[in-house]
Amino acid sequence: GELKRVPGTREVRTIGGPGRAVRVLLDPDRMNASGVTTIDVRNALQLSNVSLPSGALVRDNAAIVVETGNYIESAADVRSLVVGAVDRKPVHVGDVADVVDGPEQPRRYVWSGNARGETPAVTMQVTKKPGENAVEVSRGVLARAEALRGTLIPADVRLLVTRDYGATAEEKAMSL
Repeated sequence: GELKRVPGTREVRTIGGPGRAVRVLLDPDRMNASGVTTIDVRNALQLSNVSLPSGALVRDNAAIVVETGNYIESAADVRSLVVGAVDRKPVHVGDVADVVDGPEQPRRYVWSGNARGETPAVTMQVTKKPGENAVEVSRGVLARAEALRGTLIPADVRLLVTRDYGATAEEKAMSL
């Protein structure tokens, strides 16, 4: 999100890093006590406009992975969803499950390697808006990334530019 604020950038895509997801860890004992089923929980989540990836139910129907969206932004929002009623009192997701906010399971991995071996990596692809100067946008993105070192980007993370069309554009302009 921070790199998107650089003037002239159009899109920032991340490949290989974990996104955010909320895990709903169902508790069979608490569900039985309140008469709530896995389907009740799933229906409540879908009615609340959360995104349920295919294959979301894992470990013998014990967990549901939720991608948060417009109305549901956090684990607290998921906990407060009503999934049933006992003696005319609402039963919330938080009453029948532990709800945890954190990284989702990675879908794709990126590795960076050299003579000493390979390490896990995250690739970020930044595109510029049409008509913007590639050199200026590239410099702005790199400067912003360096400014984030030690805060959003941990100090021990190595930044490596694998392709820079700004530098390529500058070389071509200089050779004319």
